[in-house]
Amino acid sequence: MAGEGFMQHAINSLRNNRGLLRRNSYFKKDKSFFIRRKEYLKATKGKIKSKKLSKHELLLIRNKIISNRRKENIKLFIILSLITTLVTWFAIHQYNISKSAREQQIEAFEQKKHVEDTNQFHYFISDGDKWIEKRHWNNAIFRYKQAIEIFPKDYVGNYRLSLAYSYKCKFKNKDCDLGEKLTERMLTFFPDNGDLLKLQHVFLSQKDKN
Repeated sequence: MAGEGFMQHAINSLRNNRGLLRRNSYFKKDKSFFIRRKEYLKATKGKIKSKKLSKHELLLIRNKIISNRRKENIKLFIILSLITTLVTWFAIHQYNISKSAREQQIEAFEQKKHVEDTNQFHYFISDGDKWIEKRHWNNAIFRYKQAIEIFPKDYVGNYRLSLAYSYKCKFKNKDCDLGEKLTERMLTFFPDNGDLLKLQHVFLSQKDKN
C-alpha cells in the first residue's frame, strides 16, 4: 500500500509540473516561433497588404520632399559660400603678406643701391677734383663722366665736367665745343647761375681767339 501511495504522489506531482509549464509558455499553441517567423518573412517581402495613398497625400509627400531638398541645397550653398569666402580671404591675406615682404625687400635693395651709388659718385667727384689740381684735364674729365653715369641729372657732376672742359679749352684749346654745349644745356635749367655764366664766357672767349 505504501508503494502504491508513493507512485500516486509522483504521478500527481508530474501532472502539476506539466500544468505549470503550459501556463509559463511564451507562445500560444497557434502562435509558435516558426509561425511568427513566417509572418515576419512575408512582411519583409511585401506580402502584407498596405493602405493605398490618395493623390492628395502623394502630393503632400512630394512637396515635403521638394521642400527638404530645397533646404538642403540652401544649406549646401551657404556652406560652400562660407568656404569660398574663407579661402579667398586667406589667399588675399597671404598675397598681401607676400607682396609686403617683396616690397620691403625691393625697398631695402634700392636703399642699399642708392647708398652704394652715392658713395661711388662722391668718390669719382673727389678723384676728379684731385686730377684738376694736378692739371690732368683728361683724367678729371674721365672721372666726372663716370660720376654722371651714376646720376645723369646731378648738378655737381655736370658742373665739374663743364669746368674740366673749360680748363682744357683754355690751356690746350681742345674740347671747347663739348664744354660749350654742356654749359648751354645747363643754363636752360639754371639761367641765372653765376658759375655757369663764367664758364660760358671762357668758351666764348676762346672761340673769339680762334
